[in-house]
Amino acid sequence: MALEGIIAYAIMVYYYPVPVLQLTVFIMVALMLGLTAWIGYTMMTEKPKPEKEEEEGEQGKTRENRGRIVERG
Repeated sequence: MALEGIIAYAIMVYYYPVPVLQLTVFIMVALMLGLTAWIGYTMMTEKPKPEKEEEEGEQGKTRENRGRIVERG
């Protein structure tokens, strides 16, 4: 199936190079912009995850979510 698609595309490029290449570039740009919009929408609408409570580290130190080590007072 994929090989037939490649052959058909090559034949179309041979006989109608400008329209086929224009259509190909248009589809690729539209897909890239659509993917970018989808990622942006997902990031914008996703609810923030609640921060986990501090986890006990070794020797009385605490390790926060961000990876910093803080002395316990």
